[in-house]
Amino acid sequence: MSLLANILGFSAFGFGARCFQLGLQKRNIFAHPEGHLLAATAFGTLGYFLYNTEQRQ
Repeated sequence: MSLLANILGFSAFGFGARCFQLGLQKRNIFAHPEGHLLAATAFGTLGYFLYNTEQRQ
């Protein structure tokens, strides 16, 4: 799996997790987009580090 695919996949998962979280709370999903950006960035960073960890093994 390529680095870009890994980062984008984890970012999409983070975005989806944030939307699911707000949906469970019955809050407006698109009220504060900075929360989505933060979740996507955090999960994308996790994907980057996991990719590099996998390559070192």
